[in-house]
Amino acid sequence: MDEKLLYDTIYETLIEEDKQFTSLSDQGIFYAPELYIALLLGKEIKKKEKDIFKSNVTWIRETDLGNGGPTDFAFKLGDSVIAFELKLRQTVHAYRSDVEKLKKLDQNHTKYFIALADSWERDQDNDGRVMTLEKEYPEIRRISSFKSFKTKQDRYVGAITCTVCVWKVN
Repeated sequence: MDEKLLYDTIYETLIEEDKQFTSLSDQGIFYAPELYIALLLGKEIKKKEKDIFKSNVTWIRETDLGNGGPTDFAFKLGDSVIAFELKLRQTVHAYRSDVEKLKKLDQNHTKYFIALADSWERDQDNDGRVMTLEKEYPEIRRISSFKSFKTKQDRYVGAITCTVCVWKVN
């Protein structure tokens, strides 16, 4: 599996969507509901399935894998499942919940946690939620260096960025 291409696909999709939201609503990526972003990412990853997964996959949207509620999106590859959980603008507690949920899946699952962190520009490389999660869960691994982009948001007075975090959960 090409994890670098997976990360780049997620990042580029989010930047493009941010531009579209900004032009239509003067709001950035955080204007979108979480399930919309999950659907959008699933669609874009599916389009590049042969390059990312080196095979055809079956895209599964919002499916219950028996680990405590529906998984945001997944792909079936032979007898295995590649599961994705996603959080937008959430607390470290919400991040922990999704990591714990993914950890409940057996070894027949490849597991990824995606967080779109709304960070102040000055903190984009040191977001406390990201640092806390990585300290508490040594079994998670970044699949790429995290990148950020500026975005518009009317919830805050100052400028914020969207830091795109993708971890593989072992």
